[in-house]
Amino acid sequence: MDLEDEYNGYVVQWLELLVSTIIIILIVEVIRRGLIRLDEQRLRRHKLQDAREPMTLRIIHLE
Repeated sequence: MDLEDEYNGYVVQWLELLVSTIIIILIVEVIRRGLIRLDEQRLRRHKLQDAREPMTLRIIHLE
């Protein structure tokens, strides 16, 4: 009986760790999406180029 109680204690600890990890991941994801949305609003407001967009460079050769 004592071994079974100890095993159940470990299972409960692992489940608590799993649930808390999932909650932390969800919180971080919500914060990340909010920051991306704020960044996109700032880019539109100031008409800046998105850092993720490739830059087009034109090289002019003068002779």
